[in-house]
Amino acid sequence: MSLGPTSWTRSASGITRPFPGSTSLLGEGVAKNLLRFFDRYRRAWIDYQSAVKELIDAGDDVVIVVHETARARGTEMLVERDLHPVWTMRERRAIRLRVYRTKQEALEAVNVMKKGPPR
Repeated sequence: MSLGPTSWTRSASGITRPFPGSTSLLGEGVAKNLLRFFDRYRRAWIDYQSAVKELIDAGDDVVIVVHETARARGTEMLVERDLHPVWTMRERRAIRLRVYRTKQEALEAVNVMKKGPPR
């Protein structure tokens, strides 16, 4: 997967600052900033591990269930959770990323996008 002009939607998760290290550096159409975000995100943790648990093909979208385990830097707090990113693909390139708290929210977002907004 390569990153094309990329859009990151943090509001999809309903979290103002969803992850340690997140800032306003993320912007519309800036793949370089998205890669910088991922780098900062990983450095915010100690003993960070992630694993893809499931991939769901939804046409132009891919819903992913990712399990993370890590310790927040500067504390002994263990964080273990699933994240639910939805990547939108166009011409074999990632063009959009949204992250949801639950698999159900991610699946609903993809379904709503396919059907269009309610009338």
